Amino acid sequence: YAAMVRMHNNGWLVRLTKALSDLGLDVLPSVANFILVRFKAGSGITAEMAAQHLLRDGIIPRPVVAGGPDNCLRISIGLDDENEAVIRSLTRLMDQGRDHAAI
Repeated sequence: YAAMVRMHNNGWLVRLTKALSDLGLDVLPSVANFILVRFKAGSGITAEMAAQHLLRDGIIPRPVVAGGPDNCLRISIGLDDENEAVIRSLTRLMDQGRDHAAI
């Protein structure tokens, strides 16, 4: 079971990192059961905005506070459908941010 969980986690670390990086987000390298996503200054989207957006979609991220890097969210690796939901939700958020920036 532990080997299966490690394989699942490692595969999703790669997939989530690529998918979120492709959206223009900074994803810090991880070997844990979570990723750390940094929202770039000047992008118009903050970690707090992203956290609220994810919460509305039923996803519970963990904002990084005291002592951590600024403007980051911690997102745990979950089940396949949960991870896909994170990608869909953040894709919508980033698309909305690009649409507002173009105005």
